[in-house]
Amino acid sequence: MKPRNVFISFLGTSPYGGSRYIGEKPQVDRATRFVQVATLASVAEQFGKDDQVYIFTTKESLKNWDDQPIKGDPESVDVKLKSEILELNIGCNIENVMVPDGKTQNEVWDIFSIIFEKLEVQDNLYFDITHGFRSLPLLALPLINYAKLLKNITVSGIFYGAYDRNKWKSSVWNLTDFSKLQDWTNNANIFLRTGNAKGLAEQIEGDAYAEIKEGLERFSEFTLVNRGMDIYSGQEIMKLSKDLEQAKESEDPAEKAVLPILNKVKDRFKDYQEDTAINGFYAVRWCINNGLIQQAATLLEEFIVTYLMDLIGNEKKTSSVTRAVILSFAKQGPAKYKLGTRAGYPLEKEKKVCDELSKITELSSIGAVAKVISDKVRNDVNHAGFRKKPGPKSYTEIRSIIIEQFNNLCDVLAIRGHQIEKLSL
Repeated sequence: MKPRNVFISFLGTSPYGGSRYIGEKPQVDRATRFVQVATLASVAEQFGKDDQVYIFTTKESLKNWDDQPIKGDPESVDVKLKSEILELNIGCNIENVMVPDGKTQNEVWDIFSIIFEKLEVQDNLYFDITHGFRSLPLLALPLINYAKLLKNITVSGIFYGAYDRNKWKSSVWNLTDFSKLQDWTNNANIFLRTGNAKGLAEQIEGDAYAEIKEGLERFSEFTLVNRGMDIYSGQEIMKLSKDLEQAKESEDPAEKAVLPILNKVKDRFKDYQEDTAINGFYAVRWCINNGLIQQAATLLEEFIVTYLMDLIGNEKKTSSVTRAVILSFAKQGPAKYKLGTRAGYPLEKEKKVCDELSKITELSSIGAVAKVISDKVRNDVNHAGFRKKPGPKSYTEIRSIIIEQFNNLCDVLAIRGHQIEKLSL
């Protein structure tokens, strides 16, 4: 079923004077006493028999809805808003809805609820906020965001008629971009707090930021599903950082307001380099900061192994047997590790790997971090807490352990000049 187009506006109590209302995107140009007629006429081609116009009135403003007799001339009629809308002949449903005066906080909440209840799931909304109460602009955007979340509405137009009593022409402002900016802000905040860039990427339209859109989606995938080789490579993340760095300011005010949001996002990628396990630790920090504890635990253990492979010059990063040997050797140390326990793995090759690992002076410190992550975090989260002894840990316990071990690792990495910012509990 096709979503409804819905036009919403308030009607005030003033004896409205006529004006020629003019605006762009969509084109508005109509002489009328009621700005709602001008804005509705500009989008009328979108409306059909299943669509809806709601005009909200109080008892006092109802006089501007229905035609009234002209004083002193009972046979003549002062044409009001209802008749002017009907003259547009747009063929949709038109309804006057009564609301309180909005003189108290409770009445404002009542108005909020009445409007919200009139909206249906997936409505396409056009909102003329010109008339009504002084609280209406403050009410409009929270109401729109509330309906976006709970009823999945789309906002196609927010209009304000700047009536000028000293001139015949009055401007109609299209304020829809402010709603879009709020979406940008919300989705950027979600990305910065959770690592999920899906909503932010969906905000990006057109060719100007197309590569940024793709880069954000890819980075989100890398961290949410632990794509270690892509994180290690760093190439796509570095390209995203460069694309964000080169994002140009637009002359369009709405697009100009988006650039600071992209600049804030940009800071999250500045440390990544090409082909290094250190990228994995930046990703771990990102995951912990965004509550992705399971991803952080997996990445931390796997990138400890990858980092040790870098140190001994082993380029076969995907060799599962070699990775298992390195992890075991790091956790157990040279004194406890037993050679020849890996079926099918050449003893000579295993011995060479272990000999190279033994030369790393900070191996025991790195291995201690790996052991705690393996024993106290990764096994717990990867088995969803289904462990009898020891029992499952709480989120707070797991988070505290992984932050402590991450910070310990940062101290060890600093020995070789890798300055990675620590995390606070």
